[in-house]
Amino acid sequence: MRRLLKGSATLAAAALCLLWAAGVHAAPLDRSHWLVLAETGDIDSAIGVALAHRTSFESVGVTSDDGDGFTAIAGPFAPAASVTGSAGPELLARLPDGGRLLDLRQLGPWAWQRSPEDVEDRVFRAGDELRIAGTEFDIALSTRLDPFDHVPKPVLTIRQQGGVVHETVLDESGTDAARAQLRVTWLDRAADAPQIMFSAYTMGARCCTVTTILTRNDGAWDEVDGGWHEGSEGFRLEDADGDGQHELVSYDERFIGTFAPSATSWMPVRVHRLIAGTLVDVTHIPAYAAHHRRALASLEHLAELEPKLWNEAGYLAAWAALKSIAGERDDAWSRVSASRPPEGSRSYAVCRTELNHGVCPEGQLARGPFAEVLPIFLTRTGYW
Repeated sequence: MRRLLKGSATLAAAALCLLWAAGVHAAPLDRSHWLVLAETGDIDSAIGVALAHRTSFESVGVTSDDGDGFTAIAGPFAPAASVTGSAGPELLARLPDGGRLLDLRQLGPWAWQRSPEDVEDRVFRAGDELRIAGTEFDIALSTRLDPFDHVPKPVLTIRQQGGVVHETVLDESGTDAARAQLRVTWLDRAADAPQIMFSAYTMGARCCTVTTILTRNDGAWDEVDGGWHEGSEGFRLEDADGDGQHELVSYDERFIGTFAPSATSWMPVRVHRLIAGTLVDVTHIPAYAAHHRRALASLEHLAELEPKLWNEAGYLAAWAALKSIAGERDDAWSRVSASRPPEGSRSYAVCRTELNHGVCPEGQLARGPFAEVLPIFLTRTGYW
């Protein structure tokens, strides 16, 4: 789609001051009304619907009704509030009952709520002074003018006992503001300290987010290349399997431009874990099945709001990938094989094998209609 608990008391004093307490927080009494997004009998579907609107509202969540029904909600709002500024009239018109507001007391108990995570999240710009002090080491952000492109670059410095023990410069940053994001949380409990995620926006022809992850093992700080991600979001931190530790969630950018122009491509989610200093793709591990069911529910909910998506090849490709990984491949194929994207007889091109520096090896390019080449692409990318 395009659009932790480890460490000594010393480390806790040094770094867990960077962590927020996680948990469910009820809305204040004067902002007790929530927008009903959908009602369903499946909690993963309800969570998926709520997550589809996560960027449009302050918070999203799911309440339960005697254990056999779930309501996806967004908010909170004051009792007499209007939600048109947040959701927009088109969304409200398509939601149940035109998007009704209910008092939280009219709903059942919380079954799930997207709440503040145990992540220290700071945004830095040129001219800011940002320093996070701990008893064992300090983290500071600053800027440095690049002598070649004359653009200020964000610099992260780790100091211990008054001396610099590590420094990272995000040379790929391409903004004069040297805008950077610093997040600190546990990604790998086997390390000596919580990990530091350092990200910046690149600008240029490929407007991407670049990320470096700093992890400390045996007293030394190592850099893990988090790669580039289209757009300004980069990795999201989510406990995708419910084990209390964050995974790094992004989108599978191999789908960009394959079945639709870049601006209108859709992508399934991709999940990585940091294990012993290496980012490992765990997307297809069964422990993340619920996460993919929720992503699928989000995608299908958006198509309910905009039915024309069912006729778009870019959407169908991402949907079929998620259906397959959720164990519903046959159902996906039935719909894909019967689909008639508006491109009609357009011939798509996909590579039968992995690309070599972005180029399909000679003799490996397959061309044909959407329903013919989609299985080739999904097989190559591991979904089929």
